[in-house]
Amino acid sequence: MAALGFIPAIDHDAFSFGTEQKSTNKSSKISGEEVRRFYEDLIKDDKTQKDQSLRATHGNNRDRERAQELQGLRLLRCAHQGDIPGLKELISKGVDINFQDSYLWTAVMCASWSGQKAAVRLLLMHGAAWVGVVDTRGKDAQDLASEAGHDDVLKELLSFGKSPERETHSHYRLEHVITTEEITPLAQITHSRRTKTKIPM
Repeated sequence: MAALGFIPAIDHDAFSFGTEQKSTNKSSKISGEEVRRFYEDLIKDDKTQKDQSLRATHGNNRDRERAQELQGLRLLRCAHQGDIPGLKELISKGVDINFQDSYLWTAVMCASWSGQKAAVRLLLMHGAAWVGVVDTRGKDAQDLASEAGHDDVLKELLSFGKSPERETHSHYRLEHVITTEEITPLAQITHSRRTKTKIPM
């Protein structure tokens, strides 16, 4: 077994810290005022960073809103001019198809007013609303097309969504309901109502 022994240190030993500690303590004395300023500066820097971050976020939101508004206005211009490729590009970018300007005009209104039937059809096919959507004067796309004398656009607006297949299908469903066994109870209800109600002659 190995024996461990203790060797006393010499005055200038590599492991001696006594003299160095004394000199470090003398040079590292900081006044309370310096400490206070240090922490105030630290807090001030933190607040400044938060303020800058908030301003940057607010600025980004403003920039984003402005970009959306500009794209919306471009959509209205393309609709007014009948620029189908421009409309398709903006729609593919996700521009709000129901964007309204300061007069509450939409792309469908612009296209209707200027007689752009193809633009009206394209906008309607992509979900643009026009029923119940009015400008500051209370006029909708139908009113604007009528005022401008664009009967073809008016017909497009009124006929959009009506397809012969839908009408035939709903007609078939109506016939199916009438031709089932439920017709007898329906006829009995109708007959009983007629006999109980006296119509003055």
